[in-house]
Amino acid sequence: MTNCSTSFASGARETQLAIEYANQVRRESPEIWVFWVNANKAARLETSLRDLANRAKIPRHQDCSANIFQLVRNWLQDGGIGKLVLILDNVDDDELLHKLLDASTQPPLRHLLGC
Repeated sequence: MTNCSTSFASGARETQLAIEYANQVRRESPEIWVFWVNANKAARLETSLRDLANRAKIPRHQDCSANIFQLVRNWLQDGGIGKLVLILDNVDDDELLHKLLDASTQPPLRHLLGC
């Protein structure tokens, strides 16, 4: 299981705090991955996850029929990347994550990360 930290940012002040936190993590712990995902709308969330998958070269990331949420989740869970921070920016409605991930009773972020 990957060691993970999550942060939700919604609004200008929260986004600024998340930026400062991400910069601090990178300065103090360069071995920790920092991922920034824009989650203000369903399409934006999916695009951000596809960009993350593309940059990380996650297998099958170019397959349009692949469930990008499942691909990213599996990649994060495999433990091969080590410690990480995932910042979900502009999360105004966590139900968006719940609906997109088709989570039953699990909190959406736990469903995505499995942590």
